[in-house]
Amino acid sequence: GVRVSEALGCLRSAIDWNAMTICVIGKGNKQRIVCFDADFKSTLQKFIISNPTVNGCDLLFQHNGHRYSLECFEGKIRDFCEKLGFKYLFHQLRHTFATEEVKAGMKPSILQELMGHSDLKTTMGYVKIENEQVRTAFLKASENAKRKSPNPETQTISYGTPQEAYDKLKSLK
Repeated sequence: GVRVSEALGCLRSAIDWNAMTICVIGKGNKQRIVCFDADFKSTLQKFIISNPTVNGCDLLFQHNGHRYSLECFEGKIRDFCEKLGFKYLFHQLRHTFATEEVKAGMKPSILQELMGHSDLKTTMGYVKIENEQVRTAFLKASENAKRKSPNPETQTISYGTPQEAYDKLKSLK
């Protein structure tokens, strides 16, 4: 879920290998922690070994001890992907990340934090929900609600008159 600009600003010293996290600087100069799995850890370690620092530069992605420009970095990734035979769209990776994490059951508020968004609406704009996912989520929520609700055969809930029910609902807003 890292933005290209965040990846380019990653520092080697900001990697916590034990916790499998890296601190990145996002929009508005905000720091956030990004998690990675064991497979990525292995790949990242191999990358660092094969790309040593130059002139003590701490940047994870560097060219001759300097930060890559956005255009240069994306061009290198695009060329690499084309050699592998697939189309590269870096920003699409954030959409794919968001969608896959939601499919796997990640709470939207956690995803929002991982992606560095201040507004949950922005995060959910990255998620492509398929009709089957909506149906499954509805059925699961419906079953959970049935388990939590009082048994209608043993308990009666009274709202009084229609006006009292309306007034009660209005007061809850």
